Parts: sequence; C-alpha cells; structure tokens
Amino acid sequence: MKIEKVAGPNTKHRVMVYALSTCAWCKKTKKYLQDKGIEYEFVDVDLCSGKEIDTIREDLKKRGLGMTFPVVIVDDKSHVVGFREEPPYICPICKAKRELFAEIGLELRGDG
Repeated sequence: MKIEKVAGPNTKHRVMVYALSTCAWCKKTKKYLQDKGIEYEFVDVDLCSGKEIDTIREDLKKRGLGMTFPVVIVDDKSHVVGFREEPPYICPICKAKRELFAEIGLELRGDG
C-alpha cells in the first residue's frame, strides 16, 4: 500500500490519515493538517488494491470504525472521523484524548 508522507514542523505525534482521493472532506482534512504544520502520513484508500483495502477495512474494524472517510489516527490510538470547517467534533471524549489532539494542534469540541 502506498503511504505518502507530508512533512511538517510538528512531529511530536504520528498522524495517519485514511482518505479517498476524490473526497472533498478528505482534501480539506489534509490541507488543515498541512496548514497547521502537522507532519502526517496518508493513504488514498480508493487507489489501493483489493487486498490493501481489505487490510485497511480490518484495521478500521479493530478500531470500531467502518469505511467512512476521512479518518485521522494519532499515535495509533485515538481517532477522528470526518471533517468540519470548525474544529472537529467528538462527543463525548475523555480529557486525555482532548489533550492529545490539542498537542498536535487539533481542537476538539464537546464534553470531555
């Protein structure tokens, strides 16, 4: 599977994005991370082979997720699904997750 890396000055955490090459929200997510200076890796799932897609599907399933994009995974632990013009919304989230995302420049709304 082709994992592409986008360099950025903020390398404190490993950030992985599963996206679709034709998805406007996926493109906005990548631009948001790049504008925030966050180094990240991404895979455009729709450009992967069937076997690679099955591997991605299993990874997302282990996390309790479906094939909905974009998915941002931080340090192979926490995730955000989707994108909003406003800071991403996750409801409800724990304080540790909120702090982790804040460290890489992502603000989360909602109780937590």
